[in-house]
Amino acid sequence: MTFMERLEEALCVYKSTRFIRVRNHKLVAVYYSCLLIVLLYICLYTIWYDGGYQAQCLITGTSSAKLKGTGSVGGSVGSTDGTVYDAMDLVFPALEEDAFFATTSMILTANQSRGKCPGNKDVPACDSSNYTTVCVKGTYDSMSQGIWTGQCCTANGNCSAQYTPNDRCEVKSWCPTEDDSSSAAVKVVNVGTFTAFIKVDVEFADPCSVSRSNTLDRAGTGAPVDGYNLFSLDEIVGNATGGVSNVSDIAGHGGIVLMESSWVCDFDKGADGCDLDWKFYRIDSEPDTISSGFNYRTISYDTNMESRLLRKLYGLRVIFTTSGMGRKFSFAQLTVTFGAGLAYLGVAAFLTDIVLEKFLPQSDQYERLKNKDDRVISQRNVNLATAADAEYHDLSLSTHDDAEQNGNAAGR
Repeated sequence: MTFMERLEEALCVYKSTRFIRVRNHKLVAVYYSCLLIVLLYICLYTIWYDGGYQAQCLITGTSSAKLKGTGSVGGSVGSTDGTVYDAMDLVFPALEEDAFFATTSMILTANQSRGKCPGNKDVPACDSSNYTTVCVKGTYDSMSQGIWTGQCCTANGNCSAQYTPNDRCEVKSWCPTEDDSSSAAVKVVNVGTFTAFIKVDVEFADPCSVSRSNTLDRAGTGAPVDGYNLFSLDEIVGNATGGVSNVSDIAGHGGIVLMESSWVCDFDKGADGCDLDWKFYRIDSEPDTISSGFNYRTISYDTNMESRLLRKLYGLRVIFTTSGMGRKFSFAQLTVTFGAGLAYLGVAAFLTDIVLEKFLPQSDQYERLKNKDDRVISQRNVNLATAADAEYHDLSLSTHDDAEQNGNAAGR
C-alpha cells in the first residue's frame, strides 16, 4: 500500500454507529455496573460532595489595622531609661489600606542642612595624589548623596573644617551625610508586644449578596478577640515562621509578612456560620537575596525647610489579602452540572464494547459484525436501502451468515 493509499485509509473514512443485540448476562452486568458507577459519580461526587448544585459567589474585601503600644530606644523592660516612642511615632504611614508598617530599628541623621561635607562610604576614597582624577568636580553619582566638588577631605585637604576628614571626596549635599552602617542603627525595645486590631470587611457578589466582617462581638465583652481580630506583632511573626521567630529576631533588618483572610462560606447553612480563617506567610526570606527584610527612608523638615531630619527605618511590614468563595443553591447550576455529567454515561457503552470485542468467547465474530467495511457490503451485493429499514441485527443470524461465508471461502 502506497503512502497516499494509507493516508486515504486513515483520513477518508467515516464510521457510523451500528447496533447489534447480544444476549449475554455477563456483558449486561458489565454495562449496568458501569452505568451505576457513572451515575453515582455524578450524583454523589459532582453534585453533592463537590457542590455542583451551588452557584459560586466571588468575594471582594478590604482590611485596615490600628496599632497600640509603647517602646523605647536606649531603654529596657523594667526600666524608665531611654527615649519613649509610642505607636504614633513608629507606625508609618498612620493609616494604610491593606497594610501597615511598624518600626523596629532606625538610623537617625539629625539637623541636616545644605552645604559641603565629606562623602560617606558610597563616595570614592581619595588622597592628595589622586583626588583630581578621582573626585571629578560636578560629578552626579547615583550611588552618592550629592554632587562632587572636586576636593578630597583629607587631614591636609581643602574640605570644610566643620567636619572630620575621612579621606573621601567632598560633596555638595545635605550635611552631614548619612551613615547607614548596621552599627549606626538603634533598636526599638518592646515592639513585639504592640497589638494590631485588624478589621476585615468583605462582600460576596450575586447570587449570594452577603456582607461579612470580623468585628462581631464573639466574646460578648465588646472587646477585640485575640487571634480573631487582635494580634500582637510577636504573634504575627511567630505564626508566619512556624513559631521559630519573633519581632526581636528581625528588628535589625525588618521583614514582610502576608496575612491572608480566607472566607469559604456555604450560605445554604446560613450567613451566621460564615467566618474567616487566617493564614500567615513570611515572604521576604528568600535564600541568597541581596536585600532581605524591609526598610525605607523618610524625612521631616523644619518650618523654613532649611534643615531636616533623615530617618532610615527598618521594621515589620504586614500586607493583607482576602481570598475565598461563597456558595449558594442554584437550580440553573444544578441542571448544568447534571447535564454535563450525563455525557459520562457514554463511558459505560465504551467499556462494554471493549469487553464485547476483546474478552468474550465469540469476540472475533462480534467485532466483525460491529465493524463492517463498505467494500464487504459491496461484495455481498447488499441493498443498502433495504438494510437501512431492517431491524437491528440478530446475533444468531449474523454469526451464522458470517460463519457460512467463512466456510465457503475456505472451501474455495
